[in-house]
Amino acid sequence: MKSILKSFIAGIVIIAIGAGIIIATLAANDWSFRGPDFEMKTYTEQNENSTVKLKVGAGILKTEFYDGDKIEIIYPDSKAYKNGLEETDGTLSFDSSIKWYASVFSFGLWNAPETVVRLPANRTLNISLDMNAGKVELAAGNYGRIDADVSAGTLSATGINCSKLDCDVSAGTVHVNNAVCPDIEIDISAGTLKLGVNGKKSEYTVKVDVSAGTCNLSDQTGTTDKRLFVDCSAGTVKVDFSE
Repeated sequence: MKSILKSFIAGIVIIAIGAGIIIATLAANDWSFRGPDFEMKTYTEQNENSTVKLKVGAGILKTEFYDGDKIEIIYPDSKAYKNGLEETDGTLSFDSSIKWYASVFSFGLWNAPETVVRLPANRTLNISLDMNAGKVELAAGNYGRIDADVSAGTLSATGINCSKLDCDVSAGTVHVNNAVCPDIEIDISAGTLKLGVNGKKSEYTVKVDVSAGTCNLSDQTGTTDKRLFVDCSAGTVKVDFSE
């Protein structure tokens, strides 16, 4: 009898906590179950930076090249989002995440406008990505170094030309096509990475370490100083060359 009473009391407490969370969420969302209203904002680079650091918690983020001379970030803002922007030591950082209540009840995920990072076409910029969720699309064009840490979500790119591509994938998906990169490092714990390299396979020194996943490459010595290193703990890595 006592165990039944304890279970009943525990159930009441859980219901009360859930109700409190729902009330707090609705209060923060203007007492509505619909998605929040978004206000589009634009941030313009104040100093000339060499690196753009993007932390993505949800939604869609795209880069595009344009004829201007300043980096611009056009992003949605609402009560469901927490956005941060700063410029430090040559790095422009943008951090976008969903607040806890929006994450729990999916507020802020409905019809959220995409974020657009506009890059000056006459500058070669490093890109640093930290993805917890969402979707990132990199525009075709010239970059410096691209570092991508993908915990979840999807990263896609076509026609990128960069000095180094470094992908660390925990549990997401990376699709890169027609890439020109003389230096490539892939570290995949889980998830999927598909890479299409625009170049000759024979030019690359390839080193592959696979524990419990799959990779279609094997070790080889290249004819140039280009290199491609793969460390695959689990998941799938597939790399194709144009020649």
